Amino acid sequence: MVMKIVRVRVTPGAKREYIRVGKKEVFDVSVKERAEAGRANGRMKELVAGYLKVPLKNIALVKGSSASRKTLRVFLP
Repeated sequence: MVMKIVRVRVTPGAKREYIRVGKKEVFDVSVKERAEAGRANGRMKELVAGYLKVPLKNIALVKGSSASRKTLRVFLP
């Protein structure tokens, strides 16, 4: 298994959800959930897991739990 560090910029409370890779491999993620009780973080992890085609359990939030810029640890098969 290979570990990869992924940087993410999250926009909570958006009208539509999307995920795209921006400059320097920073994921730009927009989620409908508001930034309350970790719901936006949970949905962001689901979208990143779907994009990378890995199980949700292989993604861990390392840094930025209450910030818009986050760092994830992803275990790739």
